[in-house]
Amino acid sequence: MSKKQVILTLEQCIEMIESHEKGNSERKLVDIFGCQKTQINKILKDKITIHKEWENFKFQGVKRIRMEKFPEINKALIEWFKSARAKNIPISGSLMKQKAMEIVDALGTKDFYANNGWLDKFRVQNNVVFRALCGEVADVDEKLCEEWTTRLPLLLARYADKDIFNMDETELFFSCPPK
Repeated sequence: MSKKQVILTLEQCIEMIESHEKGNSERKLVDIFGCQKTQINKILKDKITIHKEWENFKFQGVKRIRMEKFPEINKALIEWFKSARAKNIPISGSLMKQKAMEIVDALGTKDFYANNGWLDKFRVQNNVVFRALCGEVADVDEKLCEEWTTRLPLLLARYADKDIFNMDETELFFSCPPK
């Protein structure tokens, strides 16, 4: 009769590795953690990877660690994402998938598909959020602002002050009942 596989958390895997390094045998680890010997061997074999994930806290709270199938694509894409965000370029999911396929073509990788499932996993693993960028620093070119400071008084001269609204005040038109 075989035991049912026990799924260990990342913390338990680290504890198991440390216990093995202190001199506990694999047989004793079976009794301590209540899992199979093959599972212990696999954890001990992957201890370098498990330690790296523990240091990064990338999979904190996750029981099963699934390694990335295409780490070079994900690494290149996250670098592109960071540089695009630094330049205040708005990024959507479809743009991310398109850029991933460009990276795949450049690397010559096969069997990779940038679908919604991949995108969701990529976003969760790398803490990527698609939000509207806001901020006034990079919104408008300064030359354009200088040009409008001379043009705007000429355009507004045709209107009375009571007929000039700020863009924040346009909601007044939608709040008014129809006449």
